[in-house]
Amino acid sequence: PAALREEVALQGVAGAVVNDWQLNGGYQFLSGAPISPLSAANRVFTGSGSPTGRPDLVAGCDLYSGFHTIAQWYNPNCFSIQQAGTYGNSGRTIIVGPQLWNVDASLTKDWKVSKVSEVFAVQFRAEAFNLLNRANFGTPNPIVFSGTSVAAAAGLITTTVTPSRQLQGSLKLIF
Repeated sequence: PAALREEVALQGVAGAVVNDWQLNGGYQFLSGAPISPLSAANRVFTGSGSPTGRPDLVAGCDLYSGFHTIAQWYNPNCFSIQQAGTYGNSGRTIIVGPQLWNVDASLTKDWKVSKVSEVFAVQFRAEAFNLLNRANFGTPNPIVFSGTSVAAAAGLITTTVTPSRQLQGSLKLIF
């Protein structure tokens, strides 16, 4: 039980350096953003010039077999161009983008300086963002067709959603 636990604390200068550190952190995991495959522009005849329709899904084709790289996240050959004037039969959000893992942490310590004032203190703070330095990639290009052929950039990932590891430290006077 906690009541029986004995606290061990160093005294003197060693205690001032070693005791009372505070570690804080945050962890973020996302299983992957859902993405809808898109077909060639004006295939649905909406007049907007944007790829509003979805291509037809090839039955029995595995979207991810041999893929999941930033060069090609999904298999674009699992789609065929839909008939002109139709929206296509592939479902919404059937492509799942890359996962995101992120850890942020901070370490702080306050030193009271009672010789100056009762409330005067010096605070040290060290922070790390994306502590694991993991590359968290953005969503792949959802446009499968360019005209009537497979787009060269179909499934290509060109962005990251978190920066690389960032470290910062600070020293603050509290009075």
